[in-house]
Order: sequence, then structure tokens, then C-alpha cells
Amino acid sequence: MKLSQVNYLNQQLKTLPNNLELVEQIRLIAERTGIQLDNVYQEMEMDDTYVDTHEDPGISPEGINLHSHVFYEILYICNGNIQYLIKTERYQIQPGDIIIVPPGVGHQPIFTDLHNTTYRRYVLWLSPLFMKAVIPLFPDYDFSKPRLFRTAGTKWAVLKDKFHAGILEAEQKKPGWNALVYGNTLELITMLYRATVDKKSMQLKSEKPELLEKILTFIESNLEQNLSLDDTGKRFFVSRSTISNTFRKEMGISFYQYVTQRRLVAAKNLILENIPMEIIAGKVGFSDYSSFYRAFKSEYGISPRQFREQQGEM
Repeated sequence: MKLSQVNYLNQQLKTLPNNLELVEQIRLIAERTGIQLDNVYQEMEMDDTYVDTHEDPGISPEGINLHSHVFYEILYICNGNIQYLIKTERYQIQPGDIIIVPPGVGHQPIFTDLHNTTYRRYVLWLSPLFMKAVIPLFPDYDFSKPRLFRTAGTKWAVLKDKFHAGILEAEQKKPGWNALVYGNTLELITMLYRATVDKKSMQLKSEKPELLEKILTFIESNLEQNLSLDDTGKRFFVSRSTISNTFRKEMGISFYQYVTQRRLVAAKNLILENIPMEIIAGKVGFSDYSSFYRAFKSEYGISPRQFREQQGEM
């Protein structure tokens, strides 16, 4: 799904009666426009060759599974009581936090209060082509590493205005808006770089590892193996029900759903390396290509080969 479709969905939300519940509004619009909510955040595509930016009011927690992108994503959190999972580490997020996620890195918000799923953020997507020109400007900065910053109460709180300025240009589309978005983005990246080397900046630390984090790390290191509840429980000296309940309570999905999502994120990265599909299936723990194909198509709405062809065209 392209960014323009998501933006259209967000705009249409404002046209429906206020007495409808938010999720009902979303589903009405989705049915009308043919958008599949089950994987709305999976395999998002950029409209612009270099930079896309928009404000996302949040669609629904059930539509934000573990996912990755082929582009760089930078998020400015406007509001929301959430945790954020990047690879195998969780972070407690608050308004003013900035999250930088490189291509191919699995990530997702975790809603700790299902009665309050507000998650509004400013979103900036940077294509690998754009970053190819930017990266040499910052030779001592590792752009392959995820980073999280807390700007509230610091001099870097002004970064919110930079995000918002780019979004306004993209929305208003006045003459030359593309150039201003690109320039604004380069300035924003420079400010983020300075925040990184500023010893007084507040780079977030992940939560203290608990059972969930230990299991996530174990899964990450053993994707090729047969991962079962029983064997995992024995490894961590807990019952299978403890693991199952932990995933349901803290991740909102089952243990096996998470394992599948994590395998598919790894598979996408291998697909981009042009490794044969049958080999990829085995490398990420699927018994055969058919089961890999079905899982991939179900999660992303396209086949593994369609994904490879799609990225080859970019």
C-alpha cells in the first residue's frame, strides 16, 4: 500500500459522523476504498523517490504487527501511552521521543493500555537512494543502528517544529514544495546527528530485560530451528502457559504469531540479497517453500517473488 492511500484513509476519517466509534469509522472507510486493514502497515510503499512525510493519527493496534521497511523511518511521537519494540528490546515511549529505524529492522508499538490506544506521530520516510547521498556527509555516524531520543525538556525539543514544517509543505504542495521538504529533511538529519554527539542529549535506554526480552532474544538467534512452546518453556524453566500468557498480555499476539512475523522480517532481508527462495524458507525456519509462501502472502498481501520484483523496480 502506498503512502497516498494511507493519507486518503486518514483524511476520510474526518468526514464520518462523530458518534461512530473510531474503529467502526476506519472499517467503513476501508471497505469503501478496498484497503485491507489486516496488513495496512505491512509493505508500505513510498510515493516519492526520495522523501515522504506525513502525520499519522494512528489507525488501530490490531493493524500494527511486527514489521520492517525497505526505507529508513524516523518517528516523532506526539502522544500515546505505549512501549516500542525494536529488534528484541523494549522502550517506554512518551511525547517528544524520536525513533530512528533503519531498513530491515523489525519494530512495532506495544499498547500497554488497550483502553487508550491513541498513537499520533509525525512520520518521515527516507529512501535508500536519498540516504546514499546523505550518508557520506556524516562519516562518523552509523546509520545502520536504531536510535531513540527523548527531546522533552531539552534544547532538542525544537525538532518537533522541523517535523511539522516538512509535513505542512507536503500537505499544501505549493510551488517548489519538494525542494523544501528535501532541504528540511537534510536539516533535520543534521540536527539529529548533533543530538547524537551531544553528551547532554537524552538517548533512551531499553527496559531492563525480563522474561519476554530473553525469549525474544532466543527467538532472534534461533529462527532456523523448530521453535515450540514446550522447548522454549524448558529452556527458561517456565511452563508453556506462562510463555503463552506473556505474549498475549504484553504483545497482544500468540507466541507462534510472533515467531512467524519475526521469520518473515528476516526473510524480507534475505530476499533483497537475491538468495533463492527455497533456501530462504529453510534459513528462517519454514519446513518448505509452500508454507513460507502462504505465510508471506497472508502477512504482506503479496508473494515473496512479487516483493522481490517490486523492490527491483525501485
